[in-house]
Amino acid sequence: MDKEIIKKIKEKITGNIAQYSDSYPKFSNPSYRPFRISENNFHHFAENDSGRKMAFVDGGNMEIVSSPNLSLSLIRVYYCVYRNNARIESRRQEFYAMAYADNMDDEISYKTEIFSNNAIVPDKNDLIFNSFDSTIKTGSQRAEISKIGEITRRFTELSVAAGIINGLGKNDLLILDGSLQSMFTNESKYLGNLYSKAGEKGVLIAALSKTSSLMTDRGNSFVAVLENFNKQGKWYYHPVAEVSSNDHKADIFFVKFHENSDYIFRFECCKEADFNPGEVFGLMANNCRDPVFLGYPYALIEADRLARIQENEKGFYVTALMAEFGNEWKKLKPYLNTKNAHSILDSIG
Repeated sequence: MDKEIIKKIKEKITGNIAQYSDSYPKFSNPSYRPFRISENNFHHFAENDSGRKMAFVDGGNMEIVSSPNLSLSLIRVYYCVYRNNARIESRRQEFYAMAYADNMDDEISYKTEIFSNNAIVPDKNDLIFNSFDSTIKTGSQRAEISKIGEITRRFTELSVAAGIINGLGKNDLLILDGSLQSMFTNESKYLGNLYSKAGEKGVLIAALSKTSSLMTDRGNSFVAVLENFNKQGKWYYHPVAEVSSNDHKADIFFVKFHENSDYIFRFECCKEADFNPGEVFGLMANNCRDPVFLGYPYALIEADRLARIQENEKGFYVTALMAEFGNEWKKLKPYLNTKNAHSILDSIG
């Protein structure tokens, strides 16, 4: 590459990560009232092993058949329960979800059929979406039908989490991968059910996100600004913002679980729960010592690995379908060819 161009790129990047006098985390939604960034919002904590159970849930989805009007996805969800830093229970389930286009009231809508053997699955009636539903469309364009696979996975994760509650007790933790924000139509139904069951048993519902795109009022990365305070040890940062949105009934924290970790994670907990941050983070830190990903809960590493659907698995499932269809597979080709041109060009490359 041209050295002068590389030099200019370096200068531009360096200029964009320069230190500014950041004042607040920046939220686009007025339902979030940010608190001023302050060194006083850092709180240290120590590891503990209180014997409370911690349950972790993660999921994955992969589109196997794709066309503008039909999308077949494999959905996989895994959960594990830990106590005293040892796994005491786990289960992985998978099923197929087929989204298809249909005309409803003279509008194109997406419906879903689920094919499963004894898996915990969402209600297919909750997976009916107008293709211009504002929670799934991209800009002014009709939502791609493949989006339904992602939504099915999310609703399944929440359904599985609600089922785990029966085996947990007062002050135990249930941690989802991602966020507690309701993003899609009907998602609040599943979050509400989870919160209700957890409230009856005194279980804390939380979520841990691997990444955070939150920025400051000066356009900096909020996580990078926290890192630049150079706080040592294990700590959490709070408060971040007061959330008044009905779609996001959560309190937001940022946490560093290991003193030698390079990572800070966004953590959310149900705002209505009785929550002792130092105690909960100390318990989680006890599960964050694996050198594979220092400072991240090993149980979530496990959940991610066993829920993730690898790209090389796709060929197996497609081949199985082709074998079942036999000569009828060619009937699908006019539909599949509308979306697979990129794949052909990639293979040529």
